[in-house]
Amino acid sequence: MKLPDRIQRLNECTRRLHDRHGQKRSRAYLQSNLSSAILGTAITDKISKTRRTAIHLLHYWDKTNALRLLAQVLASDPASDVRHEAAFVLLTSNSPKAVQLLKSAIARDSSTLVQHEAIEALGDLVGQKAKRFLARYRKSADPLIRATVAMVLDE
Repeated sequence: MKLPDRIQRLNECTRRLHDRHGQKRSRAYLQSNLSSAILGTAITDKISKTRRTAIHLLHYWDKTNALRLLAQVLASDPASDVRHEAAFVLLTSNSPKAVQLLKSAIARDSSTLVQHEAIEALGDLVGQKAKRFLARYRKSADPLIRATVAMVLDE
């Protein structure tokens, strides 16, 4: 069975990003071969692995469009592993919008996996203001959340 063209392109971009020639050439390939339409379609694909791959590639793509798509994924993707990948990719975007998206994921997401990744990303992105926000979760009922907050706050 032949894979759809968009999935073949995603796989080729992923392969090139991890080849021995380095990421500079691979980023150029990615920027010229993936449009927002292809990534947007991949993010709504039925297969969560395809969505995770698309999310991973957003790390290397145009930040403005990437943030828009990441916000959509964090708010509505049904799979926690895909939302987790989106929180991880937000770590690479040091923008106020990324900080807001991570705070929202910590406060609202039902998945401990997503909250854990968002806490780690937020702790790495910003300084004291984020640490005050994270301190609210020191006494979370979930032991993983408590441990992650303690790790990020160096307690």
